Amino acid sequence: MKNLLEKSMVKIFSLILLLTFFINISISFREKIKAQNEFMRNSLGFLFYELKTRDIGILSDFEKAYPSYKLIYFDDDKNIIFRSKNELKIDKVKINNREETQKIDYKLDDSLNTAYYIGGNNNLMIKSNNTILDFFDGRIISLYLLLYILIFGLIKFISSTMVDTYIKGLSRLDENYDFSSLDPAYEELRPYFKNLISSKKGLRKEVDLYARNFKEIINITENMQEGLVICDEDGKIEIMNTAAKKYLDKESYLSFMDLIDDEQYKKAIDETLKSQKSRSLVLDVNNFNLKIFIDPIIDTKPRGFVLIILDNSETRKAELMRREFSANVSHELKSPLTSINGYAELIATGIAKKEDIRSFGKIIYKEGNRLLHIIDDILKLSRLDEDDKENDYVKLDIKDIVDSIIENYRKKSDDKNLEVTNKLTSFKIKTSLSLFTDLISNIYENAIKYTLDGGKIEISSILLDKKLTIFIKDTGVGISQKDIPRIFERFYVVDKARKRDQESTGLGLSIAKHIADHLGIKLALTSKLGLGTTFKIIINL
Repeated sequence: MKNLLEKSMVKIFSLILLLTFFINISISFREKIKAQNEFMRNSLGFLFYELKTRDIGILSDFEKAYPSYKLIYFDDDKNIIFRSKNELKIDKVKINNREETQKIDYKLDDSLNTAYYIGGNNNLMIKSNNTILDFFDGRIISLYLLLYILIFGLIKFISSTMVDTYIKGLSRLDENYDFSSLDPAYEELRPYFKNLISSKKGLRKEVDLYARNFKEIINITENMQEGLVICDEDGKIEIMNTAAKKYLDKESYLSFMDLIDDEQYKKAIDETLKSQKSRSLVLDVNNFNLKIFIDPIIDTKPRGFVLIILDNSETRKAELMRREFSANVSHELKSPLTSINGYAELIATGIAKKEDIRSFGKIIYKEGNRLLHIIDDILKLSRLDEDDKENDYVKLDIKDIVDSIIENYRKKSDDKNLEVTNKLTSFKIKTSLSLFTDLISNIYENAIKYTLDGGKIEISSILLDKKLTIFIKDTGVGISQKDIPRIFERFYVVDKARKRDQESTGLGLSIAKHIADHLGIKLALTSKLGLGTTFKIIINL
């Protein structure tokens, strides 16, 4: 505002100064023209009078004295008596009012810048060769310019001072716009200030609302697990949240088409551009299995695109595991059922010998128990998958629990002549009795199964940083490093290291892992093929 007022005042004063300058120049020009005409009149009168008594040499003397003036002296028949060089031709001169030829007559022709005298039978003409510029004195013009610069600077200084004074008077309004502090000199501005301040407050509210909404949107998008990319109609990315950057390993300055280097993705973009309809696709990008939705933003015309990116890795993994689980369940159930049906058919058809019926019955009984065991384990996993947490959390002593489990499996460990050592000390934790017992039982039973005859199993614990870690260490066949990541999967059985156990369903450790997750316990293991395995049960206290 200050600069605008200063410029306006300087323009006004400058215009006044220029008008004054041109008016003065115009008056000066008129005065010079008038003086020239007077000089030519007087010179003609003087020369015409002198020619009566003197020869034409006086004309040459005049021309030398005043070189900017030219003379022509001729008679009525236009015979030239004297003429300056490069002078006006006589036939261009119009002489009127010659009725009184004996009377001296003075004429001024402004168009030719010429004056002449007519007297008797002779005529004398004088012409000025001065141009417009000849009427202006360079020193005077320089003086005018100097004065203009000085006055212009003075005007600028005065206008700046006046504007500062004016602005200071307005700035006395406090931040609450209290008009009681307004200088009376600005009273006429009060209505304008009220309208301006009202508009300013309304605009500030809108800006604040927009800023809050934008900040809220950014906060929401940044905390989304899903990737979000928004671009304009030219493909320039405007918003790209952290999740999208993680999944795509790209930055927001890239164009929409360059986000994913995949022909299927680019084809989907082209189809969306042409049809303005949503598209979806599944791609493997940077070790992620991503489900991508491409949606056009349409107002009255296309405004851009939105990319929603979902991490489908866990879903895909779960789907693969479900398929594998279904196949394994079918296989595991089919094997004992086939065996049961086969032996039952032999007995039912009378093919089996009487002495074999008893052994066939034992096989059927054994396979039936195996079938029930598989079904029971599947039901346990199903209940754990439903996350139906039990509320029977009680204080229990881990040493007592482990002693009880060791006793329950005494026959199995004794059959293999295993040396079992419980080094646990009495320590109480609050957890589910049934689930915690199943957790330890599954791991301990697994150790018995895969420890060779005469081997050792040791159970110990350590308390550190409010964490109780229980170790179940065996000297069994061990697990190869490539098999460790899959050891807790359902029905997963290591072919070579665990082929000894023909009764294993591959569900025991999977159940243990589900129970641990259910109780908030962490399971880990270390193992070396042929040397044994150590399971770690880490409990946060």
